Amino acid sequence: MQLIEGKKLSEKLLTDLKVKLSAFSEKPKLAIIQIGDEKPSNVYVSIKEKTGKEIGINIDTYKYKTGDFSFVSSKILELNNDKSVHGIILQLPTPGNEIRPLLDLVSPLKDVDGLTSSNLGKIWHNETQEFLGATPKAIMFVLNHIAENTNISLREFLTGKNVLIINHNILIGKPIAGKLLNLDATITLAHSHTKDLVQHMEYSDIIITATGKRIITQENNMHLKQNVVIIDSGYSINNGIVSG
Repeated sequence: MQLIEGKKLSEKLLTDLKVKLSAFSEKPKLAIIQIGDEKPSNVYVSIKEKTGKEIGINIDTYKYKTGDFSFVSSKILELNNDKSVHGIILQLPTPGNEIRPLLDLVSPLKDVDGLTSSNLGKIWHNETQEFLGATPKAIMFVLNHIAENTNISLREFLTGKNVLIINHNILIGKPIAGKLLNLDATITLAHSHTKDLVQHMEYSDIIITATGKRIITQENNMHLKQNVVIIDSGYSINNGIVSG
């Protein structure tokens, strides 16, 4: 089994980014819009603010109460036209069902998470100017790292591989599925209604998990392929401590 720990890779990547950003004449600015007071959103926003500060990115966070969608719409349009803002994130999850119209108000050129219909469509159409969000891009970074260590291209590494993605949302599961499919992998998307998940895991060469709970346990570990690659991109909070 290959269990990929991304912490060391991310530390090197952040160090490299900090060096590159220090050479910029103008610091990049990221605008984060948060609706409501969802605990997962609070965690994600605080991590982004902390990391941005560490590597030299200015971050402005705008928080709105649930239902302030007209104000949010106006703010998004304002940020689209603000040349000092280089990226916009509409933080998920959000309460309510109006998220798609809001996501599609974001300029595709500033859509940091790659969640506009335009940017998601580019992934599935295999366009070279696609925009991947941070987590899917990190997963691709790890897979490319494995391929490089075995002296083959990413496509060669992925071609014909059975890949199980345990997540089917627009942030992670769907974009990474489209990206891997374009590289000739065979994709299975699993979710909370998937039956016999362990059976799917048994036949998988690569397992990507992105859930709020631990999926790989000692009990089901014995059923996995010997050289399976496991990438856990999810997180959980226990007693205020974030793990994953």
